[in-house]
Amino acid sequence: MALLKRAAQGVREMPSNAAWLVDRVAGSTDSVGEATGSVTSRARDQARRLGEAVATATPGGGDSITVRLKRAQDAADRARDAEERAAEAAQDAKDRANHALHVSERARARVDEVDREAARDELRRIRKAEKQAEELVRRERAAAKDDAERRRREARAEVASELLDTA
Repeated sequence: MALLKRAAQGVREMPSNAAWLVDRVAGSTDSVGEATGSVTSRARDQARRLGEAVATATPGGGDSITVRLKRAQDAADRARDAEERAAEAAQDAKDRANHALHVSERARARVDEVDREAARDELRRIRKAEKQAEELVRRERAAAKDDAERRRREARAEVASELLDTA
């Protein structure tokens, strides 16, 4: 009788053991919890119902101990299978989360590199434009000086010519 009670207790505790295993495998990642929550919940409910059925059948009834033990073992096997599926789902979710994190980090690194390249290119183009502008100003200044000097000479020559004509 003690063996049957232990089997029933084991079946009842299987969901909490499955939840503990899922927590250990999945860590504290929210997405893993969401992915495995329904599997764990279903396994917990099914194991609880099976445990209740075993407990109900235990006190009396026409089943032999062998049949009861077989049912308890079957229930434990089903719960173990559900636990394994939950652990696999948790691992799959964790792997997917890690992959998404890796892709996100690569994308962020690429954007950072493009930002640095764009800033360098912008600075290079600004410096080039500033040099071209400085050169243009220097040429215009020289041309303006030459033009002003030419007009002064012409004006002096014109005034000198008028003075000679009037004298």
